[in-house]
Amino acid sequence: MKTGMHVWGCLVLAALAFACGSAQQERSAAGDELRATVDSLKGTGYFTRLELRAGQQRELEGFYRDRNYEPAWNQADSLFPAVDSLLAALDSAGAEGLDPEAYRVAELRRLRETARRDTSINREKSLAQLDLLATTEYLKYASHLLTGRIDPHALDTNWIAHPRRVDLNAHLRKALERKTIRQSLLELLPNNPQYGRLKAQLARYRAAARGEESPGNASLTGTRTAGHLSDDQLRNRLAFYGLMDTARAASGQPGRPDHLGTALKQFQQLNGLDTTGVVDDSTGIALNRPAADVIQTLQINLERLRWQPESLGDRYVSVNVPGSELKVYENETELLHMRVIVGNEYAVTPIFTDTLEYIIFSPDWTIPLTIAREEILPVLGRNPNYLRERNMVLYDSWDTVQARQLDPREVDWRNLDPETFKYRIVQRPGEANPMGRMKFMLPNPLFIYLHDTPASFLFQSKDRALSHGCIRVERPDELANYLLAGNNGWNAGKMNQYTRLKEPKRVDLQRKLPIAVTYHTAWVDQAGRLNLRRDVYGLDRKQLAAIGQQKQMLSGTHPHAHESDLSRRIR
Repeated sequence: MKTGMHVWGCLVLAALAFACGSAQQERSAAGDELRATVDSLKGTGYFTRLELRAGQQRELEGFYRDRNYEPAWNQADSLFPAVDSLLAALDSAGAEGLDPEAYRVAELRRLRETARRDTSINREKSLAQLDLLATTEYLKYASHLLTGRIDPHALDTNWIAHPRRVDLNAHLRKALERKTIRQSLLELLPNNPQYGRLKAQLARYRAAARGEESPGNASLTGTRTAGHLSDDQLRNRLAFYGLMDTARAASGQPGRPDHLGTALKQFQQLNGLDTTGVVDDSTGIALNRPAADVIQTLQINLERLRWQPESLGDRYVSVNVPGSELKVYENETELLHMRVIVGNEYAVTPIFTDTLEYIIFSPDWTIPLTIAREEILPVLGRNPNYLRERNMVLYDSWDTVQARQLDPREVDWRNLDPETFKYRIVQRPGEANPMGRMKFMLPNPLFIYLHDTPASFLFQSKDRALSHGCIRVERPDELANYLLAGNNGWNAGKMNQYTRLKEPKRVDLQRKLPIAVTYHTAWVDQAGRLNLRRDVYGLDRKQLAAIGQQKQMLSGTHPHAHESDLSRRIR
């Protein structure tokens, strides 16, 4: 109540100043109004209710403090062209996978029209409302374009993001000076080529959801083979996904009857399914996936691109967890592409960015304590020779300098409590070592790295979320040769020699390479085709729930969404 009386008092003063003063006094009165309003908002839940982060609140306060609280958006002719430019940008937020209504466009338009028409002593109130809301929504939208709506680490602690950084206060000030509001917001979009490709797919599926395009209406669910379906039913769907033309191009013989089967296999491949050419349950569900569902997935993945760093450079490695694949890029051209095995749902592979620094050939493997306690200890109770049979060495501690090697037969494994298990177990290099012939090291506190594996048959599985968190590489020799191509004296002979050693051999990369471990359930390949994958860790679902909570806060239906309307705060 006291805050409201204080603001009302400022309004009365502002009205008196407006009635008796010049244009300069009018601006000063508006500045007084803005200062009082910004000060009053510091002690309220205004920013929290609008899901503005603490950094955005500081930006808002700093913006007005730097300009001595003078209004930024109103012009002498009261036409507010900068506000019009902002509204044009906010209206197009949907193209970025965002919701224009989240930026209060209706209220912004109402306040703009009120300020245009208002010639009463209350004009200062109208100007203050319009100015503050325009600045607030600009900073909010700018922040969303720059780093996304959701903090990925808050979404999941295994997601370590390195967001892009821009001084939004200075960015807005420059945009107002240059009269480039809309362009300044476009400058905050990710420069990743994948972003534009996903936006194009989003527009296409939105058109489908409006009925402008349709993959057909006949149901394909159930266990049915391609031979039991109408060719027209299947052709409509595959044509919608743009696969019939590519199937004809692949065969080079228009009109052949096997085009349908070829296109179906391409569809299965793009959706991470077994390429059988048969419409089984999984394929039928994928073919019938509603456009609205795909739209949500595209919006989620556009957001994830906004979480990524500005650039990884001209050369980098990318590992996509849902796709279980590794790619090497040079100047955005894909040079290597291979399958990988990633962490299972109980031992997930973290999402982060780091640098590949060296390779260890003929690696040993220090068994993680949890695996030693849960998987190896029960076996040792039955077979004390288990470690020796598998070329494993036992140490009395995890001190790598002073630890003493033990004979496993000296330990009473049957009566050992797993909680007091203190031993370090190391498997020496060899064909049975789970690390295979080499490890690709990117030193990080998460203890995640890439490595070879003797269980190469697992790469044939469509579901490759099978590891304890680290990333197993399908063709490690190719990756190693690429990484070491810049090393003086490196050749295939050394590869053969180093992978047969009895002790680990470290080789540093003369050209270290950035690596991004990502989580994309939708992406567009270099042929322009949309790929969709299963949400292996349930992060799509978590992200949708978090966005839904934000919408509730903005709409005022959330139980904590009180006094969210700016007009309630300025009265």
